[in-house]
Amino acid sequence: MKIEQQQECREELHFVWLYEGSQIMTKVYAAGALAVVFAIVMFPLWPMKMRLGVWYLSMGMLGLIGLFFAMSIFRLILFAITMFAVPPGLWLYPNLFEDVGFFDSFRPVWGWQEVSLSITIFIAYYANQICRRRRRARRRRSPLLPVPEQLCKSLANQLRLQQ
Repeated sequence: MKIEQQQECREELHFVWLYEGSQIMTKVYAAGALAVVFAIVMFPLWPMKMRLGVWYLSMGMLGLIGLFFAMSIFRLILFAITMFAVPPGLWLYPNLFEDVGFFDSFRPVWGWQEVSLSITIFIAYYANQICRRRRRARRRRSPLLPVPEQLCKSLANQLRLQQ
């Protein structure tokens, strides 16, 4: 579409009216952005109470970010422990990194990991190898790192359930 300076009116032609409306709000937003930039640039001239307030606010935000990282690391450690203790593994706040709202990120509080069949087969294969080495080591009476029998049994059961 292009704007024609010489226009003619006929019934078979299409017409478009372009109206941008009032530009007052655009000018108000621009003035607000300019005021924010000046306020940030003039930070050294602020009163001491305001600077101290901004410092406390920034430390609070830094604490929240640190809490988020600590929660993420804790939930990863919890998942790694429960992955071997009670497969398929427990996630604390399973929607934490999903594309949902803020409050929905913390609902539900916990959930079991959805495991695909290929991951289960991979885990079961290596658990089977560990169990075989353990049995061979028992026959030879050679020392080997102990692997709980419950782990071998639970991984084998999980493989049977997935098939």
